[in-house]
Amino acid sequence: MATAAFTASLGHPSEIYALLKYKLTTSDAVTKYTTLESITAKKDSPEYSYQMCYYFLNKTSRSFARVIQELHPELCHPVCIFYLTLRGLDTIEDDMTLDNKVKLPLLRGFDKIMYKKGWTFKESGPNEKDRILLVDYDVVITEFLKLKPKYQVVIANIAKRMGNGMADFCEGKKVKTVADYDLYCHYVAGLVGIGLTGLFSESGLESASLTESEYLQNRMGLFLQKVNIIKDYLEDWKDGRSFWPEEIWGKYVWENAGLGSLSKPENINDALACLNELCVNVLKLAPDCLEYMAKLKEPSVLHFCAIPQVMAIASIALFFNNNVVFTKGGLKIRRGLAVKLIYEATTFDGVKEVFKKYALDIARQNSLRVGKNPKDESFMPISEACSDIVRWINKHDVVAGTNKKKERERQEFIAMIVMALVGAITSFCMIQFFKWVKTWEA
Repeated sequence: MATAAFTASLGHPSEIYALLKYKLTTSDAVTKYTTLESITAKKDSPEYSYQMCYYFLNKTSRSFARVIQELHPELCHPVCIFYLTLRGLDTIEDDMTLDNKVKLPLLRGFDKIMYKKGWTFKESGPNEKDRILLVDYDVVITEFLKLKPKYQVVIANIAKRMGNGMADFCEGKKVKTVADYDLYCHYVAGLVGIGLTGLFSESGLESASLTESEYLQNRMGLFLQKVNIIKDYLEDWKDGRSFWPEEIWGKYVWENAGLGSLSKPENINDALACLNELCVNVLKLAPDCLEYMAKLKEPSVLHFCAIPQVMAIASIALFFNNNVVFTKGGLKIRRGLAVKLIYEATTFDGVKEVFKKYALDIARQNSLRVGKNPKDESFMPISEACSDIVRWINKHDVVAGTNKKKERERQEFIAMIVMALVGAITSFCMIQFFKWVKTWEA
């Protein structure tokens, strides 16, 4: 990781600093149990299952192993077990080698499996990256059964809801409409936000009122999942799966051409128009994500929730109008930038600054592409979505204080509105012009 990450961040001194700081300040809690050799407990001892769970956490959660272990002591272990429970479910759902006769009962009954001492699963495909977790899944069950009953109830309930939702889509339900898209993302990610909120509330570290409505909790998960679905376009298509809603992509392909046709060079304008419409769909979730995080009180919980959110807004800025999504796939923000964002997400003020920065970045990108793609009508919706993010932050920025800062914010907002209006008029004129040319040629 080190050499490649440092090389990619050359020219970005703040990222180099963040990488060095992150490397040098890794806590003992994270460096423990990273290899099988580091497991010191004997297999039949009570400590063995505990140590193995953190080994699997470090093995399967490259991004979140550290931040989970840096949570408040009351929450660290329940969240670790919750993560491994859902990783087990996800591994079964993702495994394209499993017949539905095997897969569906596992998904629909996973909440009951969590109470079966000694249960393991060795039938995952040989190339399934997290199969090792299921091979020794009995250690997760052992630790789950040691949790306080209130945490067990939350985890089992989410496993039941998620497993049944995953099974519905494995049985043949497709992502055709935007409503289907939202439902799928709810099952695989929105429920994660709902479950985590349940754990936060049950711990007593966060207010019980946080669980009164699942709306904001769900939106947090949708924001992350929709970013991943955009990123994984090529990988999913090659695996014979599709999570982009046909209600959107169907507008940009010839009849019966299929979603895969967007990856062809001759269709790049249609592909980018489709991508940008999906980006609008994601950006509209951002104010609700900020609203949820504003309610959090425990610093470690805020940091835990904020990290994936700031990564997601940075990723959308990278994906927006970017043809690499269709040509190479696997587009990711630099490791150095990711680590820098981890530090910036320590406070809610830092989170707001990150969201504001990328909203303005996307708005600037948006203004530069006006009139360049006659197929793309997303200019105004992108402008509005970015404006909504900046408006929410300015409204809730209690630290603003000075008239100078307020004036700068007012000018930023006016500039975005002006860019939106100019772009909308230009875009409309270009679209009408191309329609006129087509009519004239006919």
